[in-house]
Amino acid sequence: MIRIQVTPFHLLRKHALIVSILTLVGLSSAHADWNPDAGLISSLTQGATLSATSPGTNLTSILDGNTDTSWQSGGCLPTGYIARPELNQILGACAAGRCTSSGSTNTQDATDNNPYTGAYVPLNSGTAWINVPLPKTRSLYQLGVRGFGNQPIVFEAVTANGNKVVSTLTTADNYQYRRFAAPSDPIVSLRVSSKDKFTLTELSTLADPCFEAVTVDLGSPVNVGWIQMKHWSPDATSTTLSISTDGQQWTQVASLIPTSLSYQSTRFQEQLARYIKVSHTVVERDWAKVYMWEIAAYDANGPYGAVPTPKQNVHTFAELLGINGIWGWGNSNPNGAVLYRQVASHARNYHSMSWDVKDPDHIPDYTAMSAGKGTEAQWWLNWDKEYAAWVKAGLQVETSIQFTNRVFPISVWDNPSLAGYNYGFAFAQHFGPSYGNGLVRALEVGNEPWDYPANFYKTILGGMAAGAKMGDPAIKVMPGALQAFKPEAVNASSGNYIGARLSPIEAVNIDVLNTHAYSYSYSADGKRTAVPPENADSSLNEVRNFLRFRDVNLPTMPVYLTEWGWDSLGVGESCNATECVSERAQALYGVRGALILSRFGLDRLTWFFYANDAKCDTLYCRSGVTGSLNTGFAPKQSFRAFQALLKNVGTQYFLKVLREDSAAYVYVLGDKNGVATHIVAWRPVSGDDTDVAQITLPINALPASAVILSGVTLNGEPAVMPVVVDGLWTIPVSSAPLLVTLTR
Repeated sequence: MIRIQVTPFHLLRKHALIVSILTLVGLSSAHADWNPDAGLISSLTQGATLSATSPGTNLTSILDGNTDTSWQSGGCLPTGYIARPELNQILGACAAGRCTSSGSTNTQDATDNNPYTGAYVPLNSGTAWINVPLPKTRSLYQLGVRGFGNQPIVFEAVTANGNKVVSTLTTADNYQYRRFAAPSDPIVSLRVSSKDKFTLTELSTLADPCFEAVTVDLGSPVNVGWIQMKHWSPDATSTTLSISTDGQQWTQVASLIPTSLSYQSTRFQEQLARYIKVSHTVVERDWAKVYMWEIAAYDANGPYGAVPTPKQNVHTFAELLGINGIWGWGNSNPNGAVLYRQVASHARNYHSMSWDVKDPDHIPDYTAMSAGKGTEAQWWLNWDKEYAAWVKAGLQVETSIQFTNRVFPISVWDNPSLAGYNYGFAFAQHFGPSYGNGLVRALEVGNEPWDYPANFYKTILGGMAAGAKMGDPAIKVMPGALQAFKPEAVNASSGNYIGARLSPIEAVNIDVLNTHAYSYSYSADGKRTAVPPENADSSLNEVRNFLRFRDVNLPTMPVYLTEWGWDSLGVGESCNATECVSERAQALYGVRGALILSRFGLDRLTWFFYANDAKCDTLYCRSGVTGSLNTGFAPKQSFRAFQALLKNVGTQYFLKVLREDSAAYVYVLGDKNGVATHIVAWRPVSGDDTDVAQITLPINALPASAVILSGVTLNGEPAVMPVVVDGLWTIPVSSAPLLVTLTR
């Protein structure tokens, strides 16, 4: 193939020239209506007001959008409860004129929550006394008193059945704050007396066991169906979440584990609410505290927003499915690319920039590499040989150019814009589809370059994307994996928020948007677990936010999901992480996930990873569709499940949704002209659930055959056919997708 040198490298060394090119190109195409936060779903708590049972510290942190900043409550005990009228039933009682005494002129100081003021109580007829009534007769939890005198002071609770002595204080108790258990009878008032004058500095009640609560006032009633929060306290014995329209009548929507320390999602039937309250009952210990980081609220769709409207996918399932590979398929593992071609049409390689050059400002010499002279950094390396083996096996090659702050620190980039341009230009000129050797279809500017500050990464992205498109306009260029779900703090030193790391200036040379998403959620005890793809809490739903960003800012641009999948045990290898699932579940979730993501309209689904890791069994070491080298890359059930999917409907497209609810998901698949050829149905439950349920749907077609896509066999397992009566199908559905071929 003839190569065309578009721009001599020596001209690209002029920094002023490259900057002017990037600026002019970017500004000429900038989107005036670009919205960097288009993917976000705003929490209903934005602009809300907060109140707390105790001020504590940093209360506003609960609504600052930052899950790393927290509110710390005050301590209910030893004396914090005194200032809280919901616990101290007699706070301010004397100032309100409800107290009586043997002649005190400053009784208000006895219930003012000030230990440095006190009501002087004189003798009258041989007794000094003060009586403090409760606003209503009720049982109490504890009673508190602080005072001093020269004679014993008797502390009594007045009940309907007479006075009950709580304690008799001696001079040893002077100036000490004492708490006592309250009598079990309903109490009318409290009485303190002595045979000599005394001073009562504070009298208090603890009406109920100590608790700390935060209340969010949304301003007006709105529809709420999903609340997210992060809290923690080893001092709390229980945590409840409640909502209210008026702040008086409360509906509890969840009981949570106090020590979860994860960002928990609580979903419930959507309803009107103005107030949200989180209440923690705490242990009876001095200075017991609770911590809260964030409270966010949404309608029933939660932080991911509404599910996209289904529409026919423009790619077949064979075109959609790909696999993440690694250098060595074509050299050290002759069967590598050929083996994985059975479940993928494309492969994505982690192409380390540090393997090509020792310094990011150096220009890679791929001509010398192709002549067998290696690269500047690796004398033995020949990417041509490697990628040619992948292409020969029938795989399209996509490369993720890996560079990180850890490998190439900011300090070693003399000119990041020019360095990026030169690298992208050299790469596309050598490997590109038109001017290069045609081995590489697409280039990613970074895999997960999240340890660079946003503006620094954007500089590299802008340069490398412009250089690649100048080197070969036909090569597809995409940024590193980004997300549109969680914004970064301004000037964050690291992150992956697309709103901070992609602007219209870089976007003019971008062909594809790229994200990574896995299916995780948090259990009640705070452990992260893998969940089915249909789970409303699943982090896989972040794809919705990403698509929303695309729809607003770059509406015609494809979206690639270049990493997704589930870790599982299997083929004799263990999986040691809370996110691990069974081998069967991995297979079923893989097929179900592919169907759902095709329904979302994604353009590439690249599974992570091709094989298990041979040296570890923790997270991401067991995400392969085959076992590790230790097993001879034995196919896992997921491998056969993808084989079965592609053998049966690899040339078909997602067409439409017939049903998506807690009972069943039912999709229509068909040809490129929109003619239905298959129905696929399953229950959105755990992959380890083997129960079968019957659903009924009106379908204007007749079934011809049916198979189960579970990965037990590479063709699918024979299945019970749906029963059709008067146009109504009765379909047996389970966790394993049932694929029904329609009659022609």
